[in-house]
Amino acid sequence: MSTNISDNVDGGRKPGPLVWNPPGPVAARFMQSKAKVPLINGPIGSGKTGAALVKGVVLGGLQRPDTGGIRKFKYCVIRDTYRQLWKATIPSWHTWVGKKVGHWAGGKDGPARHEIVFPQPDGTFLEYSVDFVAIGENSAESVMRGYEPTAFLLEEMDLLAEEVYTFAVGRTGRFPSKAMVEGGASWHGVVGTYNAPELDTWLHEMVLDPPEGVEIFRQPGAREPGAENVIIWLMDITKIR
Repeated sequence: MSTNISDNVDGGRKPGPLVWNPPGPVAARFMQSKAKVPLINGPIGSGKTGAALVKGVVLGGLQRPDTGGIRKFKYCVIRDTYRQLWKATIPSWHTWVGKKVGHWAGGKDGPARHEIVFPQPDGTFLEYSVDFVAIGENSAESVMRGYEPTAFLLEEMDLLAEEVYTFAVGRTGRFPSKAMVEGGASWHGVVGTYNAPELDTWLHEMVLDPPEGVEIFRQPGAREPGAENVIIWLMDITKIR
């Protein structure tokens, strides 16, 4: 049985144990990847969005703690439109982390932020912040230049312009700074989800010949053997190290 972070003490305001349900072995391998750019591809309903969102918490737990035992991580989730962000991505996040956990701020059809402090198995704490933002009709720079996260999550990359990916790659790892934690970010990069890209697009070319640092995880199609929209596993994300 899985455990939702919000199902715990103090009416759900303090995070408790999170046991993630990977929909299958491909998603489980994606969760454990330490690649700079892990990308997961799968059909609708394959659980790739949930996996990518929870992966941020896992990556945060891998960060080097400061002298006070605090790990720091900022995740910035990018979607094509606010309509889709609020219709699909944010509800998926709240499946795992309810609004009452930590501090949630944001209104429908606009940016949102969730800040939570997660206790870690070794006695340290993870100060975790996740921003949700959409590109819309704007340029990548005009939207993303105000964010300096540890990592970006590009949701439905097949619907995003190449400049969004390029801009994201150049802005990761800016948090925590070396002044906050010795050495700065232990890991930083770009996480991505995507459906089958159209032929001759920038994403199609990249997944056909992945550059260094890019790792592709392809889930089986909905009607293929081993389809991950019908398999339920259990994975305690605190065990990933």
